[in-house]
Amino acid sequence: MANPNPTHAILEQLGLLLSPEFTTVLDCDPPELIVTGGYRSGKSTVTAAKFQTHPFYLTGHDDKFKPFLGWLVGPTYQGAHKEMEYLVRWAYQMMPGAILGRPSLPDDGVQTLRLKNGSTIETRSSTNPERLASDAPHLIAVVEAGQQPESVRNAVLGRALENDAHIIYSGTLEDKQRWSWYEDLAEKWREEPTAEARSFSLPSWSNLAEFPGGAEDSK
Repeated sequence: MANPNPTHAILEQLGLLLSPEFTTVLDCDPPELIVTGGYRSGKSTVTAAKFQTHPFYLTGHDDKFKPFLGWLVGPTYQGAHKEMEYLVRWAYQMMPGAILGRPSLPDDGVQTLRLKNGSTIETRSSTNPERLASDAPHLIAVVEAGQQPESVRNAVLGRALENDAHIIYSGTLEDKQRWSWYEDLAEKWREEPTAEARSFSLPSWSNLAEFPGGAEDSK
């Protein structure tokens, strides 16, 4: 039987195995969202999935007909490669004829995926903060967020205003977190969720591709 949820169905067509924990994060859409989790828990996958299923990404423009722009912001350019890798793979898999030219994927520089419908997804590095002061995205992901200073959050919040962009922060919580803001907000938003901000922690076994038994694999 086909999945009645169109967002879930898009990902299932791409071969993703959707655990309840994964879909809980996928379906939650506050202006700011934090996703932490264990090793290979699917943080990068669910972050990329937020872009893949964004309605403006699929149509190519917002309701004012401005072309969709998405940012993947890493502590370095390489830090955002995994999410871009998923999106490029899915684009070729699901809609190869919709890709404009060939994706630009330098190892150390801005990576860009463009679709013929006008949608663009780009990587950004917080080591080049001036690149966070241009353009107005429709969706922003700050990946490996615990490795980036709070000034990055302030910068993307400013860029989110024009298009009411939602922001996803993802990454592990390490024993010696370099920047405390990420861990502090993750704990606060998990314990006191609001309509404006939520936080989730994905267990490793929520990644059904790695742990087919789900929670049973944790026993």
